Amino acid sequence: MELKFRAWVKPENKYLPIASIDFFNEEITVWGCGYENCGLCDDHYPMDDVILEQYLGFDDKNGRKIFVGDFVKVKDGLRFGDQYECVGTILVEDIRSIGSGDYYEMEVIGNIHEDPELMEVKE
Repeated sequence: MELKFRAWVKPENKYLPIASIDFFNEEITVWGCGYENCGLCDDHYPMDDVILEQYLGFDDKNGRKIFVGDFVKVKDGLRFGDQYECVGTILVEDIRSIGSGDYYEMEVIGNIHEDPELMEVKE
């Protein structure tokens, strides 16, 4: 599995590509312009100002990587010849949220930072 993280930078209120993670000095360096490996605009933040979210090793039906903090629309049921199809949305909190092969279709529809309204329960 590919070890990959994304960084939600609280002071900027957005995701920025990670340049480096310095655990000794408790600092995360991101590419402030938003372009990975640009080399010109590295910004440094204390770890408390950044939320790191890990890639879980799964891609959705569109090839988008699924990270902790994503909202994922899932489908289950028809893969095993069941007579029903269950469709729902889950917030990915860790690898156990989606498991390995638990759903036959997954689609990232947002994340907890940019789409907080997806947390609301609709009746």
